[in-house]
Amino acid sequence: MVGLGQVKVLWIVILFALGISAHAWFYVSSVLALPDISDEQVRTWQFQLAMFSIFRLPLWLAALVFTLVLRQFVTLRKSKR
Repeated sequence: MVGLGQVKVLWIVILFALGISAHAWFYVSSVLALPDISDEQVRTWQFQLAMFSIFRLPLWLAALVFTLVLRQFVTLRKSKR
């Protein structure tokens, strides 16, 4: 049986996944729209998604972990009262 707290965590993860997807799409689209990129390898979706995964995705994942830890901390503080 899934508890109400687990459903809220699932929604947090889903919202973060949507945010990551939107940010990745915007990041790749904006880089590929630049006219002064001469290297053909850099002008591919695969390369830009790899760069997003290296430089931007860790920040998103750190924010997700921070949000889940903060949520757990607040939930534990409320249950002690």
